[in-house]
Amino acid sequence: MDAFNGIFQKAAYECFVSCNLARHFRTAGLKDVATEAFLAHTNKLDAHPFWRTFIFHRMPMFTQAGLIEEATAQAFLADLERLNAKGEFTASFIVQAAVGTK
Repeated sequence: MDAFNGIFQKAAYECFVSCNLARHFRTAGLKDVATEAFLAHTNKLDAHPFWRTFIFHRMPMFTQAGLIEEATAQAFLADLERLNAKGEFTASFIVQAAVGTK
């Protein structure tokens, strides 16, 4: 799990930016900044195409970029498939969004 979460900390996601989107947008000169946060959650890997696409179909990109080792990635994905088959899979992401005008 640490290796998977580390992908986003290393490359695609600055953990503390999303919590401060409004401040960053205002600092960038945007006005009328509005923010919204929501929880994306599932208990089934195939409940929506997003989950398998986000977790499985992007893994080759992560391994090729050196963000996670191939063996670790394959073990992680196999574990998720096992958990899903047993009805024990769960995943969630906090999504933060902000918009503003220039």
